Order: sequence, then structure tokens, then C-alpha cells
Amino acid sequence: MSAHNEASLEQLRRAVLRQQLRQRGDAALKPAALPIPPASRDGRLPLSFAQQRLWLVSVLDPSADRAYHLPMALRLTGSVDRDALRQALDGLVARHEGLRTRFVAEDGVPCQLVMPAGQGFALREEIAASQDAVEQAIADELATPFDLANGPMIRGRLLRVSEQEHVLVLNQHHIVSDGWSNAVMVRELAALYRAACLGEADGLAPLPIQYA
Repeated sequence: MSAHNEASLEQLRRAVLRQQLRQRGDAALKPAALPIPPASRDGRLPLSFAQQRLWLVSVLDPSADRAYHLPMALRLTGSVDRDALRQALDGLVARHEGLRTRFVAEDGVPCQLVMPAGQGFALREEIAASQDAVEQAIADELATPFDLANGPMIRGRLLRVSEQEHVLVLNQHHIVSDGWSNAVMVRELAALYRAACLGEADGLAPLPIQYA
């Protein structure tokens, strides 16, 4: 090996060593990931900036508030165990504090008030024997504003199309949920419903923290 090649190899080794040392140094400077401590629930909690904006829209222009509804419609094929469905929806509300949170004003300042679990889910059951009836029921649900001060922040209707076909309409307010959360809700609702039908534990891990 020529002296020139040896010098080039030595430069390459030093460059690699410097890069390795730099990476180790960067890793050492990064703070360790710490768990988020749960906030106390012994009273009212402040709103996030996004929640403040949504609350203000609801107060100033209730009609515009409907733009922040998060509806979804699930078509259920086959027989539906209504008792198990209600139990699953009750479990969903008990599991997620946001679904049982009220937004009240104290001295003009909005704050969150988490209601205790066990209040249950108010599920309306209706007959909708045609697609037009289903669409009208969904439109009626979307046109109904949420009462942020009194709740609930989630509502539902079970539309009976036939004995073997139902449509479950769930509507949430954006102040407690978002589009990504809908997928989580459907997955957990399915697990809760399956467990209620079988009389088994749902298998959902407890939530270490909740958004408030």
C-alpha cells in the first residue's frame, strides 16, 4: 500500500471516529424521556389553546359550532345485541374522560370539569327503514348542536333498517376528539362489544394518562 493510500485510509478512520464521537455526544446531551405525570382531577382544569378557540366559537356563534362535529356511521350486519352494545358504549365513556367532560366558564374563564364515570351513554334507538330515512336521521344528528356546558360530548343513534341491518351513528365534538381518535374509538368499541357479548373481560389496557 502506498503512503498516499495509507494517509487516505487514516483520514477515513479519523472521520468515522469523529462521527461516532459526535453521535455519542449528541445522545448524551439528550434528556432522558420522562413519563408525563397525571394532573389532579380534584377540580376544574384549564383548556388547551385549541380548546379555548373551539369554546369561543361555540359561545360567539353557536351555528358555526356545527362545523366542529365529528360524526361517523357504522353499518352493522346481522343481529345486534342491544344490551351488549349499550354496555360497550357505557364502557367507552367510562374509559375516556374527554367523553364525559363539561366545559364551563368560571369568572368568564373557560375550564374543564371531568364528570365521574358511571353516568352511561344516551343511545337513541330509531326505525329507519330506507336509505332516505337513514340519511335524514344522520342529517338531524349533525344539525343538533352540542351543549358544551352540560354535555354530553358524544351522542349516538342506533338506526334499525331491518332485523339484520342497523346503522350506528356516533357524533362527537372536536373539543374532545379528532379524526385520528375515531379509529381508536371503533377499535375499542369492537373489543368492548365482543367482550360484553361473550361475558368476558375486554382486554383493553388501562390508560396511564388522559388528555385534559
